[in-house]
Amino acid sequence: MIAKNVKTVHLSAIHDYTNETTSRGVIMDLGERLKIARQKAELSQQDAADLVNISNSQLSRYETNKSDPAAKVVTALAKLYGVSADYLLGLGKRYSTRNNVFIINETTEQYFDRFGRLTEEDKKLANRIVSVLLDHASQKK
Repeated sequence: MIAKNVKTVHLSAIHDYTNETTSRGVIMDLGERLKIARQKAELSQQDAADLVNISNSQLSRYETNKSDPAAKVVTALAKLYGVSADYLLGLGKRYSTRNNVFIINETTEQYFDRFGRLTEEDKKLANRIVSVLLDHASQKK
């Protein structure tokens, strides 16, 4: 049974996963995406497994592609890791943020790539600047 109150861990960087490859140059599969998302969420395999009420060995089988998780497990892990199920499954060119999944053009993609490399302090500053710009633009209408 999947935990009903799964805590979402927000990843600090917005992440593009289309044609994402490993260090071996191979397009990543579900298991690799599960492992990377868990590591970026700074969770041990045991902690993640406990939070979604599965065994550590079962999560290990998912991460090594020895077993495929049920849809409800993918959903619970996506919520836990703060990513979309689409990210885990490698579907489409979408980006995941706290509550939104959206498609982005190339210019915006470059912006998000650069944004992801900022320090946390600089990300906060950039968010404040963007908020001011958006408020200003909405007042023009």
